[in-house]
Amino acid sequence: MDENPPFLFCAPPGAAKTGTFYYFRLSQDPTFTSNVITSTPRRWSFYSPYQPLAQGTWYWQYAYQPTGSVAALSWSARMDFTIAPEAWTNSAPAFSVLTNSLIAIGNPRWLCSRPDIGHLMPQDAALSNALRTYFSAVLSKTPTSAIPSHPVVNGVRPYVIDSVYKTYIRPAWIGYILTGDEWYKTYASNAIPVMEADYAQLVQASELSDTDATFYKDIRRQLYDVLRDVLTEAQRQAIRNIEVSELYAWFLQKVNGLDREELNEHDWQMDMIWQLEQAIIFYDPADVRAREVLEYLYDHWNFRGPIGGRTDGGWVSGSGY
Repeated sequence: MDENPPFLFCAPPGAAKTGTFYYFRLSQDPTFTSNVITSTPRRWSFYSPYQPLAQGTWYWQYAYQPTGSVAALSWSARMDFTIAPEAWTNSAPAFSVLTNSLIAIGNPRWLCSRPDIGHLMPQDAALSNALRTYFSAVLSKTPTSAIPSHPVVNGVRPYVIDSVYKTYIRPAWIGYILTGDEWYKTYASNAIPVMEADYAQLVQASELSDTDATFYKDIRRQLYDVLRDVLTEAQRQAIRNIEVSELYAWFLQKVNGLDREELNEHDWQMDMIWQLEQAIIFYDPADVRAREVLEYLYDHWNFRGPIGGRTDGGWVSGSGY
């Protein structure tokens, strides 16, 4: 085995793609009666102990059963691998290291971290002043509806939500991140109702384009991450419920499929990166679904990612694409 610790993987033909929990155990004791490392139940069929293993022979088994079953586990035949002296150490930390840090930093988590806010302006005074002048000019206008300036095309009004976002909301949250000035948050809080009103009117008139529907979701996710305190509690809960429900539905569709396919750069450029963003932003230890998806993505990232990394040095959008 050239990686320490390795990922253990199984694909038993009798296991249902969904509705199945997998279990793993490994030990240098072939009877599994001492010094046994065991996994927690998981819906995906791969596992790493995330700790370096001693050199020598290791024995491992897997088991699976329907979720909710209380029957005793039926372990597979015993298998083994050897940790060679020259094995490279995979230093990825345990999942708890990630989750503990997410709780500690709060939000924002994706676009930047909370301690970064107000400390991201360029050190060059001329450039810094130019940016402040730009934001002041861009945000000098009172937020107004974009619907009148976007005529109906093929039954929809394209780019209404995108226009409100790019004109008012995006400059506001970028200005806030860079400067830490609360004025930008106040401006955003005045622009958000305009976007919400435009969205509601487009939906009611059946004029919402697919593109704007996607923009709307993306914008609300960014607001939840960066400017969540300008949202009402009802808005935060609505965003969270929609995002986590969609994220979990994606997870149930992809688990034990995406991780068994031949490495596909499109999966990493599209699905994986966007779902990882959702999972990190909405992680909450009290939310079982959000926690489960983030753990799956973390395991999957460490399990499959190095395959691409060994060949081209990049495995999200590397040179091998």
